[in-house]
Amino acid sequence: MNRFWKRVLIAAAMWRLFGPETTPRYTPGQEHPLRIPGRTVFVGDREFFLRETGPVDGPPVVLIHGLGNNSLENWYELIKRLPSRYRIVAVDIRNHGKSDKPRERFEISRMADEVAGMMDAIGVDRAVIVGFSMGGMIAQEMAHRHPLRVDRMVLMGTAAHHSGSWKAARWLGFVLGRAFERLTGKQLSLITFRYMMLTGAVPARYGRWFWETVLDRDADLYYEAAFAVINFDSREWVGRLNTPALVVISVKDQLVPASWQYDLAGRLKGAEVLELIDGRHEHPWTHADRVARAIDEFIGPPDLPVAEGL
Repeated sequence: MNRFWKRVLIAAAMWRLFGPETTPRYTPGQEHPLRIPGRTVFVGDREFFLRETGPVDGPPVVLIHGLGNNSLENWYELIKRLPSRYRIVAVDIRNHGKSDKPRERFEISRMADEVAGMMDAIGVDRAVIVGFSMGGMIAQEMAHRHPLRVDRMVLMGTAAHHSGSWKAARWLGFVLGRAFERLTGKQLSLITFRYMMLTGAVPARYGRWFWETVLDRDADLYYEAAFAVINFDSREWVGRLNTPALVVISVKDQLVPASWQYDLAGRLKGAEVLELIDGRHEHPWTHADRVARAIDEFIGPPDLPVAEGL
């Protein structure tokens, strides 16, 4: 390494240690995307955060976010567009958002049990479960482990497993990513922020809120969830599920290959498919209109009372 690069590295280290914290610049007129207050519930001795909107006696729809997201960040565009007749429950899974962050290893199956426990805590016996990415894996586990709790499931940008070559590469990438984030503090959060803002997936007027949201995570616990995603494999049982399913396939997905999503749809009995031809992994933000319409059609009209005398 020549003298120039040594000086660059030393300067970067000194700035990291002693320099001021930098934040992105925002356009005027910053807003919060959706003001839905939340509350916490206990599942065992762990506290979990959730947000609710819509009539308490409406058909329940439980939204489970993806890796590194939370109940509002992932779903604010979809919540705005779903019909007001639904009782929408958006949850923060462990190690995400405002839920407890235990420093321990865990699996997707455990998260499914905890979502079922959150439903118990708010008096929801059975619901439509909507899961994005990692949340779609949790939804599959819920249909497997708690079939009576899942009326229907919507699986968005998700898969039944990681293929062998991808699994090894992702594992190495996550290990290196965790090391990089431990060293830099927030650079991966900055990459996420810049990508979502530059592509327009998150409007500029939500920039301040979005930056503060993506910055609020623990790197080590984030990667524990990532390793749980890598280890997930539903191939042995997903084809035996009797839960009606809608699979939303983002054809241009850069994180979950479309071939994995088609594979999942093919394994499910009679699954309906919505193809987002130009959809990437951020489709809950960019294609919320189409997804909301498809979910409403998939759930179907509310049960109508039978008229007397007919």
